[in-house]
Amino acid sequence: TATPNSGSLFSGWSGGGCSGTGTCTVTLTSNTTITASFMQNQSSSGSTTYYIDYVSGNDSNNGTSSATPWKHSPGDPNATNNPMFVSLKPGDIIAFKGGVIYQFPPSGGYIAAKASGSAGSPITYISGNLLPTPWPNSTSQAGIDGTNSTLNNTNNGIISLGSYSWLIVDGLEIRNSRPLTTANQMAYTGGITLAGESAGSGNITIKNNYIHDLTMDGIYLLGKWTGAPADQVPTTFNIAGNTIIRTNGHGLLQRWGFNNVVIENNTFDLNGTDFNRTGNSNIMANNIFLSAYNTTDGNIQYN
Repeated sequence: TATPNSGSLFSGWSGGGCSGTGTCTVTLTSNTTITASFMQNQSSSGSTTYYIDYVSGNDSNNGTSSATPWKHSPGDPNATNNPMFVSLKPGDIIAFKGGVIYQFPPSGGYIAAKASGSAGSPITYISGNLLPTPWPNSTSQAGIDGTNSTLNNTNNGIISLGSYSWLIVDGLEIRNSRPLTTANQMAYTGGITLAGESAGSGNITIKNNYIHDLTMDGIYLLGKWTGAPADQVPTTFNIAGNTIIRTNGHGLLQRWGFNNVVIENNTFDLNGTDFNRTGNSNIMANNIFLSAYNTTDGNIQYN
């Protein structure tokens, strides 16, 4: 088995009857030359768009064009070969093919952020129809089905942003989730989640997503707990243009301390919405609530 160093990708075997990127097993009866080839991870020298096509992709591809997509996203524990080892850099884009539903096997899975972006160069998870050159067209939305998702305390979302910063989730359909059996599971999990208890976390944009039919929260944001250091207050969030319906938990739960949060132009239906213990300079504006919401703090305008 070939394992690339950080900054490299394994591109395949040659010689000795070996090919592809799987395990190479050889029975030696004479001197034999076997070559393991590696290539530089292009993101180490600039931003890269990685293409994900769950139906037709292959994790042995380089993933850097729509003609050679990966099957799995980086951060999915089911990923193998190149998406398993890729090192994401600021400015990188993970594009899911429009019209394709990304899934997890019965053994489970999730998509977890692996790195932070930077100011002006966020890492973006996006539906392919929103790319400058739409993939495959401008109307077909990419979906992620969480029917078999298995979540834990660290990765508690179908898309789990952890405590990373400068991230964007844009234009995805996130639907269905495994039945949950306890109140804690429903209270601390979500379609998109952030656990922002690390210094410097924040600068997150979650926009234009369609999140529906979940056994948990639609969006779950965990901020600074009482007594945590001041630098652990997550800051600067834009939650905009999302449609969140039929969630067994909250449509949006913003829990504990955050600063500079804008929640605007979202539609919530058949779920609850909590906007509490929010910190400073937070605003909720121009949202549509087709069911009740609850708030204990924050500036509520024109909803």
